Amino acid sequence: MTRSFADFRAWLGAELTGLLPGWVGAMFLGINRATPLRFRPGLAQAIIERGAVIAPEALVWGPVAGSTVTLPSLAGRTVDAELPPSFFLRRDLDLPAAALRALSQAAELDLTRRTPFRPAEVHAALGPAQRGNGRVAVAQWVARRADVESLARRLADLGLRLRRVVVAGEYIVVADRTTYLGRGARLWRRANGVLALASVALAAALWLGPAWQARGALHSGAAGLGDLRAEAVALRQEVEALRTRETERSAFVDAVIRRPRAVEALRELTVAIPDAAWVGELAFSADRVVIAGEVAGSAADLALALAESRGFQDPRLTGPVSRTADGSERFELSVSLGPAP
Repeated sequence: MTRSFADFRAWLGAELTGLLPGWVGAMFLGINRATPLRFRPGLAQAIIERGAVIAPEALVWGPVAGSTVTLPSLAGRTVDAELPPSFFLRRDLDLPAAALRALSQAAELDLTRRTPFRPAEVHAALGPAQRGNGRVAVAQWVARRADVESLARRLADLGLRLRRVVVAGEYIVVADRTTYLGRGARLWRRANGVLALASVALAAALWLGPAWQARGALHSGAAGLGDLRAEAVALRQEVEALRTRETERSAFVDAVIRRPRAVEALRELTVAIPDAAWVGELAFSADRVVIAGEVAGSAADLALALAESRGFQDPRLTGPVSRTADGSERFELSVSLGPAP
């Protein structure tokens, strides 16, 4: 599983590197920019053609005597060598379709079993896999590490730095020496990663800052709203208390000032009741007076006489009228008291 993840990461890194412009990888990932290096037979001197370095094919197999291969403009240049297929060992693998899930491990196991090479001694890469009839056909390209390093030294003598070894015409990267060239690439990537994270954090802070401030203001506003609600409840209770006191005061004023008093009612009764009648009982309530007594004449006439009085309203007989032995009528009537003058 670890091997598969490493292969996938290497493949993904190679794909992303191919998609990104060279200056992006050099600036942000610490990847050395490289010029394609191709080889042509019969050439005596390296030339630059269409942005690529063209070198004598004899340089692939051994050192070239003399200094006619070098160009002053090539000094210190990083190159990706596109080597002819004859430089590599090509192995055509025919594997079961189930091996497609772990193709790198299957190819490495087959290389160990069927060749005298060990994985630590060679560089290996797989070409495109082809499926059919329950089988998987894939080409494995193998180059000895010693041959790659020998080629790197020969190129270094000419002022060139070898980054990758590629199968010419197939564009398959068999050996990648990027880590040897960019010793500080990891530190560079870490520094760029830290800067990128800091930039993202700063952008997030600038973007979310107003939201955080609004959230704080919302909490403060909610707390202030709670205080205002509590104050409103207290004020409402105070208003209710004031209303209660005002009602009690109004009731007191109504009872003391506006309602008739007993003395005034007695005075009115004294004036309104004729001499032919006398009162035996008086019963006062909040708004009525019940009178019981005898009258020499008619009790009904007495009620009519009280109706003419300014201090009494709605006089009416409330009990039976009976006649006494001397011809008087015993009565019981009630009158409503008007407001106090």
